[in-house]
Parts: sequence; structure tokens; C-alpha cells
Amino acid sequence: MPKKKMIRSRAPGRINIIGEHTDYNNGFVFPAAISHYTEALFTLNDHDHICKIYSEVLQEGFTCDLRELGIRQKTWENYLVGVMGVLINQGYKLRGFDCEIKSNVPIGGGVSSSAALECSFIFGLNALFDLNLTRIEMARICQKADHQYVGVMSGIMDQFASMMGKADHAIHLDCQSLEYKHHKIELDDYSFFLINTNVHHELASSEYNRRQTECKEAVDTIKSRCNSVQSLRDISLNMLEEFKSQMNSIAYKRALHVINENERVQLSIEALKENDLIKLGQLMYASHHSLCTLYEVSCDELDFLVEQSKSFDSILGARMMGGGFGGCVLFLLKEDDIEAVDKNMKELFENRFGYKPSPLKIEIGQGAVLC
Repeated sequence: MPKKKMIRSRAPGRINIIGEHTDYNNGFVFPAAISHYTEALFTLNDHDHICKIYSEVLQEGFTCDLRELGIRQKTWENYLVGVMGVLINQGYKLRGFDCEIKSNVPIGGGVSSSAALECSFIFGLNALFDLNLTRIEMARICQKADHQYVGVMSGIMDQFASMMGKADHAIHLDCQSLEYKHHKIELDDYSFFLINTNVHHELASSEYNRRQTECKEAVDTIKSRCNSVQSLRDISLNMLEEFKSQMNSIAYKRALHVINENERVQLSIEALKENDLIKLGQLMYASHHSLCTLYEVSCDELDFLVEQSKSFDSILGARMMGGGFGGCVLFLLKEDDIEAVDKNMKELFENRFGYKPSPLKIEIGQGAVLC
């Protein structure tokens, strides 16, 4: 009896050094793949249309029929059903398979466990069925799965970073053109470090998509007088100020964050090129302040960790990371002081909120691979 074809694929979560909530506004981002990943093991089964998928982390699974890939009740299932649905709608041929998934990417922590799940899944399907998709094509399909099956109008950053990551490098990505460049991350005796508040967010919540609507309101206000404007990417600070009186205050604040955050991405890359880590840290703090006060996607737990970080000499910068309303804070700090900072932060956090946050030591890793 011939051995059944088996494929094992792996895709990482990501950090985003700076550039938050800019990707779906056609802006700039600066993410990096991390050494935490999701792994999917595929085996062809004896069915033409039946697929069985099991998550080791969630200790649950589901069965689906490739002829009837409707939206399901559980969000994690929709990420995978969505990938299959978009592939089939684009004319790619699949058949029955079994898939086991395991992961060490924190769920809801702001390090894009969902993109790691989608990208490991499509990367394996691409090999299993010889689909000949490029990495960028796969990232786009995963983004469409978010839009069409999960109900989150996400940008391309998370999937792009998971697919295109390179060890020891971050990606300067133009989310409008998808032009990108890898930048080597050299921090001397400093390092990036995460603390997870363990406050879980749901990206599909109304708040995430509402921010997009509010950004669109700002664009539409200016577009009515300036036809060349298609997104916040096309709006300068001077232009925004010119039209401030004609838009509501919330739309103005959202737009102000995005325009300034795009500039902070560019300044951060310059700071890294010049090995000016103090400047990079200042830009991270500025990013968090903007996300808190202008974009309003932070929470008490995130703000507490960022504010406390300012009392540590070994910490140069900190900011919330990801969609917001929970998840992780990204710190730039001396590597030798990580253990001491972690211990002190846990105590301060527990005294304030009654429980301990979770540290996550990371390395900048490789994008999706077969293994």
C-alpha cells in the first residue's frame, strides 16, 4: 500500500516595532517574524471532499466539506475555512485531507496568532496540492479570508510578516504598493522583549472595524474637495489641518494618529541605521501615547506597563502592540536586565491588577517554511 503524502508547514507570529493601525490605511509598517510559530501537519485522506482539522492547543477539532464551506460559529475555524474557501473561489483544486495544528504563539496577545495559523495552513496546502502560489499571493489570500469569513477588515501586515520574515531582520513594508525591504536589526546589548497583559482582545469586535470607518470618514471629507486623495496615505498634516473644521473630532484624531505614525516608521528606520536606540525608544513611547489618546485602542493594563517602564534606566522605549484593547507591550531594553525588569514588572502589575502578566522573550526569526 503506497504511503500517503504528508506535509509539515510552519509559520511564525510577529512583532511590529512601529507602525500600528497604518496597514489598512495604505501606510508604512515595520514588523518582524518571531521565533514563536504555528505548525500544521497535513496528510491526504481517502475522501474527495471531507477535511478533518484538529487543534492541539484548543483540544478540539472540526470536520468540513470542501463543497460547502460556509461561515462557522467558532472564529479559529473560520480562519482555516476561509483560506480554503478563497482558494476554491479562485479556482484552485483541493481534496480531502487531515490536519493537526500545534502552536506556541500566544492567542490574543497581539503577536498575530491568527496570521501564524492562516499562513502555516496555506503554506502547507500550497505544498500538498502543488498550487504554485507565491508567498505574497498566499498572504493576500489569508487577508481575504479575514475579510470574507472572519469579518475583520484587516490590513496585510500580519500575513506579510509571517510569510516574508527573515531571521535577524525587520521588514519595512509599504502597504499600498507592497514594496518592501529587509533591514538587519542590530541592537548591540539591547533587545526587544514582550510582556503579555493576558487581557484578550477579539479583532472581530466592533471597535476594530469601527476605527476603519472613522478613518474613512476623514478620507471622504477631504476627498470631496481633492480627488487625488484615496486613503490617509495621501493626506499630509497641512491638508488635515486645512480640513479639520469640516470633519468630526473623532475622525480628525484617528487621521492624525495614522499620518504621524507613518512618519514615525520612517524616523525609526533612520534611527536604526544610525544606531540611535535612544531615538527609537522615544518614537516607541510617542507611538503608544498616540495609540492611547488619538486612536484610543489601549487599556489600563497596557498603559500601566508603559508608564512604569519609564522608571527603569535600562528601558529605552515601550509601546502597546497589535490591534489593542489588551495583548502585549513591546519593550526595548538592555538584554542583561530582562530578568530583573520582568520580576519587578510582575510585582508592580500584580499589586495593581491582582494577577501576574506573562513574559515572552523573543528572537527575530524566519518566515513560513516546510519542515
